[in-house]
Amino acid sequence: MALTETEKEAVRGYLGIPSVSAWVTAGNPGLNLTERLRNLSVEAEARVKALLAKIGASRTAIDGALDRTKASMVGAITLNPMEIPQRWEADFNLCQELGTILDFEVRNHPHLGRSGIIEAEMV
Repeated sequence: MALTETEKEAVRGYLGIPSVSAWVTAGNPGLNLTERLRNLSVEAEARVKALLAKIGASRTAIDGALDRTKASMVGAITLNPMEIPQRWEADFNLCQELGTILDFEVRNHPHLGRSGIIEAEMV
């Protein structure tokens, strides 16, 4: 069973290729990725789908953590000021694992930017 278009779009997003129009006009990296996604082995496809689920859960956890940035303590609980950077780093590691399966480098990720600014690199 092949990846759905929604799953393929999620892969592109997690690897830093923002949209079809951007990656087609930026050169051949997106086309190579499209070809790789089309020709996945059954095992690789299963690993990609599992990572998509993990990355989705990671992004949900990051969204939830953003609500906790307004306080350093809640009652007797001291919040971790490094929670969001640590979560982004773990998310980046999942995206790198996805890229490794597809033999494709992560090109854009919040963990790579400075102060939350994403620096795109389209080659």
